[in-house]
Amino acid sequence: DSRTLRRVQLENVGDIGTKWRLNPAAFLPNFSVEPTEGFLNPHDATALEVAFHPAAVSDDVRRDNLPVYVDGADPLALTLTGICVSQEPEEEVVAFATAVRTPVTVAIPPIHNPTDLPWRLRPVVHNDFWSGPELLEVPPRGEAAYPLTYRPLSMTAGDGVPPPAGGAERPERH
Repeated sequence: DSRTLRRVQLENVGDIGTKWRLNPAAFLPNFSVEPTEGFLNPHDATALEVAFHPAAVSDDVRRDNLPVYVDGADPLALTLTGICVSQEPEEEVVAFATAVRTPVTVAIPPIHNPTDLPWRLRPVVHNDFWSGPELLEVPPRGEAAYPLTYRPLSMTAGDGVPPPAGGAERPERH
C-alpha cells in the first residue's frame, strides 16, 4: 500500500483562456491524478496532484506520453516515472510488557532506504490494541524506526489470549 504525491503545474502562458482535460484511465494502474479537467485563464496556472501507488515492485514504473488535451492546441505529452523497491523482512521479536490499559511504545527495527530519494511510508495497523503514526519518513540512504504503541484493553495470559475463566492464575504484567 505504498503511495506518494507530487504536484505538477499546468500553466497557460497565452492571452486566451482555455479548457484542458486528462484521461484518468490512462494513468492506471500505478498513477492517478486530480483534477482531471478545468479551465485556465490567460497567464494562470493550476496544480495537478499526481499520486504514485505502485501495484508491484519495479525499478522502472512509467507511463510515457500521457496526453494533456488543451482546447485549440495539439495534445501535450506528460511522462511519469517511479520506482518501487521491496523491503526485506527482518525477523526480530519486539517485546512489550505493560499493565492493562497502560500504553507502552517500542521502536520496531529500523527501515533502511537504499535509494537517493526520501521515502514517505504509510504503515497499516489493523488492531485495536496497536497504533502508530500514520506516516514514517525515511531519509535518502538512511533509516528510521517506527514507534509502535501497544495498549492492552484486557488482561492476557502472556500469550495474547485472555486467561481462562474460573480463577486461573493471571500474570500481573504482560
